[in-house]
Amino acid sequence: MPRPNTSKRWTLVLKEPKFNLYKSKKREHLWQVRLGSYAKYRRRQFDADTLENAKAEALKIAGLPDPEEEELGPSVVDAANETFDRSRRGEKATKDWLSAWERFLDWLGEKHPSATQWQDLSRSIIREYADLHKDKAPNTQRLYLQPIIQTSSYMAAEYGLPDIATNLGISSKTVNPPASVYLTDVADFLDWLADHRGWLEAGPALQGLAGLQLQEALRLTWDKVDLERGLIEVSGKTKNEYRNRVIPVCSRLLDALHRARALQLERKRRTKVQNVKDTVVVGKLGGPYTEYTGYSSQVRSAIREFNPDLDWSPKDLRNALPTFASQKGIRNDVWEQYVGHAPQSVTARHYVCRLTTATKGERQDLDEKMAVLRERVVSPIEAALQAHEAAKESD
Repeated sequence: MPRPNTSKRWTLVLKEPKFNLYKSKKREHLWQVRLGSYAKYRRRQFDADTLENAKAEALKIAGLPDPEEEELGPSVVDAANETFDRSRRGEKATKDWLSAWERFLDWLGEKHPSATQWQDLSRSIIREYADLHKDKAPNTQRLYLQPIIQTSSYMAAEYGLPDIATNLGISSKTVNPPASVYLTDVADFLDWLADHRGWLEAGPALQGLAGLQLQEALRLTWDKVDLERGLIEVSGKTKNEYRNRVIPVCSRLLDALHRARALQLERKRRTKVQNVKDTVVVGKLGGPYTEYTGYSSQVRSAIREFNPDLDWSPKDLRNALPTFASQKGIRNDVWEQYVGHAPQSVTARHYVCRLTTATKGERQDLDEKMAVLRERVVSPIEAALQAHEAAKESD
């Protein structure tokens, strides 16, 4: 069937990939949009007073967004904030994140001032910024670029945008690998603290013998400690849900906690100064640490005085239990649960209980869980410490 001659009635005024727009030669305000097909049912006529309005109407009929009105997506700042809000970070990690983004935004404003929306960024821009830091230590590179990499991944997942910051080739090696921390060395260090700096013993004991993170130790309060049953509860502001736990502790740590409690009660009686937060770990004058840096400085000084050859940092004390378990070949899901690591297996996530605060009705269940941890974790620790003490006495 021959095509009808429409050139006498319509003039082509706009040609787009998915539609063409025509203007009537006889009627001033009559337009026709053809949706990529000759067939009549793919044509629509409408009235519009200007070409601009006709184009907007044609886009609506074609079911297409107006490129000039199409959403540009989040700005670079909004993308960073949205990614941050969807993640969980501690105080220090938050400072590092904000600092890294401030550094990147300052550079972006100077080098690429027109790149204000996330879609304005490109792989070449991210690579240019990454290359700016290529001569820095791997730790520094990760610190500067990880927030950008994470935001790029989030924008790809949530908005379907290209992941422009993947595979930048940043080394995963650490400049200073974690120091080797052995349980017996920790025990000797704690004995030295008990004799020379008794007020400081509780913090390193919680880190080295219970696997608490430095901040977890500093936040622990006496209402979360059961000295009679030998239990401590880690809860509240933690890194993730697996950090919330109740664990039994070995006798050496329990002794340190008893000494710390007695020292604080005696100080309160003498000075009538109350520790408002009633924290377990306190400074030399009896007050809680307001910044972890003060505690770290004092522990670091004590380590150097105890043994100048040790290359421990205060946070390394937590490594003693995982190191011990690995040496003995007994590291498993129960040990991971004890120190608050995220389970590595589906079985651990769903069938190995995560320990949290128990109500009276849950007391029996809690006792059963504590019995498992005492058998699998605390008993080997007790045996190792007793053997170490016996060896010291025989020397």
